[in-house]
Amino acid sequence: MKRTLLTIGLIGLYLYAYLPSAFSQAFGEYGRAVGGATKRQGSVGPKGPSGVGLKEKGKGRGQGIGDVGVQPLQTQLVVTSNSAPLYPRQDDETQKIEELSQGAILVPMIQGTSGAISWYMVKTQKGTIGWVKSTDVREQAARK
Repeated sequence: MKRTLLTIGLIGLYLYAYLPSAFSQAFGEYGRAVGGATKRQGSVGPKGPSGVGLKEKGKGRGQGIGDVGVQPLQTQLVVTSNSAPLYPRQDDETQKIEELSQGAILVPMIQGTSGAISWYMVKTQKGTIGWVKSTDVREQAARK
């Protein structure tokens, strides 16, 4: 009698542990079969290069939520200090990627602030991308 109860208890425990995952898998397979969760219906507005929807600006339309108004920088940066360290992130205590010499031309990608220090994410002429302090560089109009 004890053996039968123990067997029934173990079977019940196994089913209790196994069935939720089996049901979850069944719902996932059903979703894949009917194309439900894998295909999202997007908006019909214009798309940017990365597939992100763009806000159309027109008469009566203002800035929408999420519009940050980012403009491409029309300048280039020139290293003004004798040597400017290039960092992997906005932290001057991290290991330097590269030492930039005075007069090196950099392409600014983003300008950011960390604490009281202003930083630029830049791309060097070699193609290395990193962060440089704004005190080590100056802006110059880009030549075309």
